[in-house]
Parts: sequence; structure tokens; C-alpha cells
Amino acid sequence: MMKFPKRAQTAIEYILLFAAVIVVVIFALRKEGFLTQTIENSLNLSVEGLELMVNTLDFNVEDE
Repeated sequence: MMKFPKRAQTAIEYILLFAAVIVVVIFALRKEGFLTQTIENSLNLSVEGLELMVNTLDFNVEDE
């Protein structure tokens, strides 16, 4: 097995770590990814809550 200098070994380890993080981010942000689904669900719940509040408001204004 080929021996790398300590500095090169550290650089290779950081490159591998960076590549692993990129893969996780890609899977999290794709259309079926867990992060995209979570954000979409949160936004849907917020919109539904706003719609519920608007629907319960009483816009009857008395004429003077």
C-alpha cells in the first residue's frame, strides 16, 4: 500500500468528508428528499392555518 505524506492524507480525508456531505445534501434536497418534504409540509400547515383564520373573520361592516 502506498504511503502518503501526513499533509496529503489530511487533504484526502477532507475531500472524502466534503464529498459525503454533498451526497447527503443532494439526497435531502431532491424532490422526494426528507428535507424538501418537511419544508413543504410546514408551509402547507402554515397556509391552512392562515386560511382558517381568514375564514373565521367577520367582515360585516355596518353602514353609517
